[in-house]
Amino acid sequence: MNPDIDAYIDSAAPFARPILTELRQQVHQTLPGVREQLKWGMPFFYLQHNLCFMAAFKAHCGFGFWRADELGLAVPAAGSAKGMGQFGKILSCDDLPPSANLQTLLLQAAALDASPVVVPPRRKQAPVPLAMPEVLAQALQQHDAAGSFFRQMTIAQQNDYIQWLLDAKTDVTRQKRLDTMLEWLAEHKIRNWKYMK
Repeated sequence: MNPDIDAYIDSAAPFARPILTELRQQVHQTLPGVREQLKWGMPFFYLQHNLCFMAAFKAHCGFGFWRADELGLAVPAAGSAKGMGQFGKILSCDDLPPSANLQTLLLQAAALDASPVVVPPRRKQAPVPLAMPEVLAQALQQHDAAGSFFRQMTIAQQNDYIQWLLDAKTDVTRQKRLDTMLEWLAEHKIRNWKYMK
């Protein structure tokens, strides 16, 4: 057992010490090979990866599983005894889940730990075109080369130029940026062309 966790429990409020001690014992009894460490200022239990954690606060404790979604666990709804983890605010050992239930969850978490973490692919959202400022629309109509290239660019690239123009704080700056934009667009340059390799 890690002495840092001993120190964490010893420094907790008196009501929290028996709760943390009981949780720690159940984790170690169920999973003899489990290791422990302080992460983000609270005790974590892990095998290959994080399994579960516990924390002591001023008036309650929290306990939770790292891959709770895959275990089918949810944080209590707002308005209930919501706290860190999936078991609400734990005020005494009486608030702990039954030992058999906790052991089952710990064994399931250990089995999950041995399986690869499946990260769902991030769905890329299509960029939303920004509203075209009237001054830019008029300038692009008057400058064929710049207007033609602007219409060929992606929405994200168009947005870069539009946002740059919208961010100008004075009329002088706005006009200077507009002139630069028209020059760059006529040369088939995107807004951040200087940083492209």
